[in-house]
Amino acid sequence: MMRLFMIPMAVAIGGLAVAPAVQGQSDSSAWSQWRANTAKTGSAVADGPALTHDWTRDDVDIVAPGGFSVGSNGDIYYKSMDDDGTWVYRIDPADGSTVAKSINLGGVVGSYSGVAVGVEQLYTTVYVAEGDTSIIVLDKNTLDVLGTISHPEFLGLRGTPVISEVPNQFGNYTLYVVDRNGIQMHAVDATTGDLLWSYDLPADVSFGQLGPLWLDGNNRQVVAHFCNAQNFGGVAIADNGDGTYEELWVGGPDSFNWWGSGALSADGLRIYVTTFNDGDVPPLWAIDVEDGSIVWDVPGYRDDPDREMNFFARPAVVDDRVYCGGGRGVVACYQDLGGRAELMWDYRDQEDEYTCLSAVKAQDGNTYIYAVRQGLIQIPNRGTLVVLRDDGDTYTKLLETDLDGLMLPTLYSNSSCTIDDAGNLYIGGGNSFDEGVNPGGIYKFTPDVTGLALTTVGTCPGDMRFKADGATANEKVAFIYAEGTGSVSIPSGNPCVGTMLGLNGTAKLAGVVNADATGLAKFDTRVPSKACGRIYMQALDLTTCGTSNVVLIE
Repeated sequence: MMRLFMIPMAVAIGGLAVAPAVQGQSDSSAWSQWRANTAKTGSAVADGPALTHDWTRDDVDIVAPGGFSVGSNGDIYYKSMDDDGTWVYRIDPADGSTVAKSINLGGVVGSYSGVAVGVEQLYTTVYVAEGDTSIIVLDKNTLDVLGTISHPEFLGLRGTPVISEVPNQFGNYTLYVVDRNGIQMHAVDATTGDLLWSYDLPADVSFGQLGPLWLDGNNRQVVAHFCNAQNFGGVAIADNGDGTYEELWVGGPDSFNWWGSGALSADGLRIYVTTFNDGDVPPLWAIDVEDGSIVWDVPGYRDDPDREMNFFARPAVVDDRVYCGGGRGVVACYQDLGGRAELMWDYRDQEDEYTCLSAVKAQDGNTYIYAVRQGLIQIPNRGTLVVLRDDGDTYTKLLETDLDGLMLPTLYSNSSCTIDDAGNLYIGGGNSFDEGVNPGGIYKFTPDVTGLALTTVGTCPGDMRFKADGATANEKVAFIYAEGTGSVSIPSGNPCVGTMLGLNGTAKLAGVVNADATGLAKFDTRVPSKACGRIYMQALDLTTCGTSNVVLIE
């Protein structure tokens, strides 16, 4: 195992061995340092839902809990983690092939960090043993190591570094990291490597991930962090930019948090934090950004199999809705009503727990939730992806797959349920704590990109035309109707077997027509009055098996 401390052919500046090109500015990579944005909402606006399995890499080193980062160029970065060391990878999103791989950076299980993506450099942390820990700086393209940042104050860096949004007084950007062993937050100049300040945290955090981040009225970078403490473990620190900081508040939830970060609300007034429900305490808390006080929380119903809420996964936030994943196979949707939250629906399959959860707000106006099951820790079995559509006061399950038992569990990987700008979903599997689940796996799912759009001409009852635009030219298109929406799969003995429709189990074939040379398929029929407002229609391209949107006949 190679242990890295200093790299030759670099210029040593203030404790950092680094090439002169380091600038430290973020390229706005959405994951994992930001977890989709500085608010850490765990959500994105993109195409969706991603229901089609595109490719699998089953020969890779296990993705560390920090998960994937998506660079502004679309490339996927991640750091691996096991007892043989740690490596940073750059992979091609088109097929998952390895574009570049770093040298062994050292480190052990416990080097949880993901990769922070700068304009020219990458940043990750490595932990070998107490006092033997550092920030590693790598070239963004080649993954050559440019240098290390090490200080005597560093005892055990764990989580992904976070890059400031604004430069400090020296004109450089700042890296913020959590020191689990030292129970501190450190601010480091990304260009010089100087330690700017250190803040003593109320308690340590297993995975050491900071956030959310925001700028205050004086344009100071504010960083929140939530510690593994029973009482008031949250802090908000404002960086003055001159080597000093201001503690804005100590507050937050009265419960345990292994990750250390929450998600900012859409209006920026509160932070949503998920926790365990040990002691029958609430598992979801809304924290006031001004003073750290608790705005509202929700009941945990400890040990009640039908109602228990016990959240490990960090939340995903879309508009005023908060999505949480946890034990007993639960995905829950809460709506923030200002002074309180209301449970809108919960999906519950009573199997293991969903430790990774993200959401996409799609162009069709719907919100889709991706939840990944970690499998049993003691006896790792399969991982499972569940895709849900938020239907307001209920949900529709669009997909549940373990890839025929081949998907590996996503142990602790809160950031490996990653959505890129095109709406593609990347999942990392594997258990670095169990050699029986090694090597790891990476799985990509894609949204329907056929562009099949269904519209209607005419009114119900009477003669109506259903038009499916974007079909395969001169090929067959099926029109299917049902009494409700849902997630029925096309049964065997039919074209496109296994394709999941947006209709329920009452689905029937209305007719099949050929598209014209422009890809437009037109289906004409007389619709009776009893179908008005009750029957749904969907088109299916029988060549690509792409599905259209679902329309209500009215």
